[in-house]
Amino acid sequence: MSGRSPEALLGQIQAECKVVKETQAKTYSTGYKIVNSMIQKLERTKRKLAKSDTFTVAQKLCDGILKDKPHTTLTRDFKSLHGTVVHLGKTIDKNLKRTESCLYDRAAEQHSGASGSLDSKDLRCVIIHSLMRRGRFDIVDSMVQEMDLKMPVAESTRKIFEKMHSCCRALDSRDVTPALQWVTEVERIYCYPSNKQANGSGEKRAACQNIHLRSSYKDLRFQLLKLRYLQLVQERCGCIYCKPIIANGGKNAMEEEGASEGGGPGKCTGDLLKPITFARKYLAEFAGERQRDVERLTGALLFARDLLNSPYKDLYSDQAWKEVRSNFEAVFCRSHGFAGRDPLVVTLLASNIALPKRAKYASVLRARSNLLEEKDQAPLEINLGKSLQFHSTFVCPISKEQSTTSNPPMLLSCGHVISRAAMLKITRTRRSNRVKCPTCPVESAVSQVRVISF
Repeated sequence: MSGRSPEALLGQIQAECKVVKETQAKTYSTGYKIVNSMIQKLERTKRKLAKSDTFTVAQKLCDGILKDKPHTTLTRDFKSLHGTVVHLGKTIDKNLKRTESCLYDRAAEQHSGASGSLDSKDLRCVIIHSLMRRGRFDIVDSMVQEMDLKMPVAESTRKIFEKMHSCCRALDSRDVTPALQWVTEVERIYCYPSNKQANGSGEKRAACQNIHLRSSYKDLRFQLLKLRYLQLVQERCGCIYCKPIIANGGKNAMEEEGASEGGGPGKCTGDLLKPITFARKYLAEFAGERQRDVERLTGALLFARDLLNSPYKDLYSDQAWKEVRSNFEAVFCRSHGFAGRDPLVVTLLASNIALPKRAKYASVLRARSNLLEEKDQAPLEINLGKSLQFHSTFVCPISKEQSTTSNPPMLLSCGHVISRAAMLKITRTRRSNRVKCPTCPVESAVSQVRVISF
């Protein structure tokens, strides 16, 4: 199964449900009309037979029914409905079905005394924390009230997420001011504290010494300033040179009135002075490290009259706003000590990729009972994709174990990498100070092997 998000999987199931609903409504409407028409014909025929008992009337009714073939139409419609229901079932099984029994051995778990379940209190805290990150405070209140729970998340945490979502709602309405004020204030106070501020907020200030976090603040501020600059360009001036083409003759106001006033394209300064002034004041500091971006923003001024058909139309897409909103949420959460991405969502995404493969692996082992008796089974390596990779890792191609500080990766002279434990095992087996690469026929002296640090 592909590593799609839970929203995408549930959205696919919802789409299939809508198809079933629409097909069922169409089948019901068609069936009702056909059956009702047959009943009316039968009623009319019964009234005619009551007045004149003739074979011709009954024969005419039978011929009409055979000609219309209502049963064929009903059968075809019900087959279509049945097909959509079957497809919905397959979609649910494909996206949601998980066989818990094939993932681990309950008997072995009970024997070892280990518990694979998460504490209910911790689980509630994770769920409520995730709902707050999504701004679903109404669901959090209902959950706490209906389950008669004590709020497992501090009130200060709720206020933090309420502030975050107030900025997010402003971004959704194309207002960058709240988010821009926040990131500017945070960058000024915590990343460049004055002597008076240096005595307090030591923990947050120390966190901002992280060069990555300081860089993320500056990057977010640039993205917000860029959106505001593009808004100013889009607003355009209200002078005669920027008025749209009028209906009569396909001429615009500049062509009609520019000659008399000595105007032309060069006269169109109006509100374009606003983005120019804004860029000089706020974007000048980014000219060195973001030269390409600043050049594109400047070039957009040349197409202010027709931005959506210009080479810079990608700057004005809704996707740009969505990306900035997502980046703002991540930076905001990291600044308060939370993960940049929702841990619950990351867990669901990872399990969506790993569990089917883990289930298949476990079923293969169960089919070969002799493998289950071996204590040192090779662990299963599962690639979760770059989106779920948060730090560099190395898995030894021989032992299938992830490297650690005590078992670091070792670079052979041929360029291939194995773990230290695997290298020592090879040297002990060969009783030699030379290591034969398991991938290629090249041999390396132990003195030539180097530890890789990353």
